[in-house]
Amino acid sequence: MELSEKPIVFGIMIACVLGIIIVGGFIAVTNLTGVFSGGPFSELYFDEHTELPNVIDKGEEINFNFTVVAHNNDPTPYTYKVLYGETGAFDLPTAYGEYKKNISICFAPQDSSLRLLSEPAISYQTLDTDATIGRVYQDGVTGAVVEYEGYPVSLPIGPGAATLFFDETQSEEFSTDACTLKPVGDVFHAVPSEDGVEIYGEQASNAGYDLTYSQWDITHAGDKTAGNSISTTMQYRYLFQKVSVEVKAYENGNPTEPTRYEIHFWVIVLEDPSVIQMLPKQSFSL
Repeated sequence: MELSEKPIVFGIMIACVLGIIIVGGFIAVTNLTGVFSGGPFSELYFDEHTELPNVIDKGEEINFNFTVVAHNNDPTPYTYKVLYGETGAFDLPTAYGEYKKNISICFAPQDSSLRLLSEPAISYQTLDTDATIGRVYQDGVTGAVVEYEGYPVSLPIGPGAATLFFDETQSEEFSTDACTLKPVGDVFHAVPSEDGVEIYGEQASNAGYDLTYSQWDITHAGDKTAGNSISTTMQYRYLFQKVSVEVKAYENGNPTEPTRYEIHFWVIVLEDPSVIQMLPKQSFSL
C-alpha cells in the first residue's frame, strides 16, 4: 500500500467507528427512555385466552385477567368497564416507570341466558271413531278391572303414550293435560341459530328446550268415541351472552376524545331444567 493511500483508509475506518458509536448510542438512549415511534397507542388482551369459559351454570363464578400495555412516554389516564358493571381507572406509565397494567375480574351471573324466542306454536288433533275401541271386564264385587280386550286408543300424553279403554256399555268423559320438556341441540357445542335470531342484541344458539303443554278432551258412548287435543310448544333457546372489556385511553391529552379498545368473549349461562318445567302454562282452550 502506498503511503498516500493510508490517510484515506484511516479516515474511512474512523468514520465507520464513529457511525457505530452514534447509532449504538441512539439505540441505547431509545431503550432507556422508552421512546415510541408512530404515535402513542395501547395494547389490550386477555391473559390465558384459551382458558376462557363458554358454558357455565347460573351463579358460577367467571374469573379472567386482562392486560393493558401503554406505548406512550407521557402519563396517560385510562378507564375500563367490564360487562356486569365493574369499572376502574389507572394511569400508564406509572410513577415507577411501569408501562403495563394487569387487572383481575371475577363475577357470577345470577340470571340464565335461556330465553323464549317466539310466540308459541299451537297444534290440534282430532279423534273420531265409530268402532268398538276397547272392552273392560270388571270384578263384580270389587269393581277392579281384571281384563281388557278390543282396540285401545293410544294418545301422545306426556313423555310417552297413554292407552285408554272405554266400557262400551257406559257413557264416559276423559280429559287430561301433560307437560313435556324436550332438550334441543348440544349446549356444549352450540352454534348460532340458523335464522340468526337475536334478543336485545344477544345472539341465540341452536341449543335449549322445547316445552310442550298438551290437553285432551274425549267423550265415549257405546261404540263411538270422539276427542280433541290442543298442544302448545314454546321454544326456549340459550343466548350467547357477550362478556366485554372496554378500555378508554386518553392518549392525546383530550378528555373528550379517548381512544377506545375492546376485547370480548361469549358465554352461555345454563338453567336448571326443573325450573323450566315450573314456568307458567300457556292458556289455551279447545
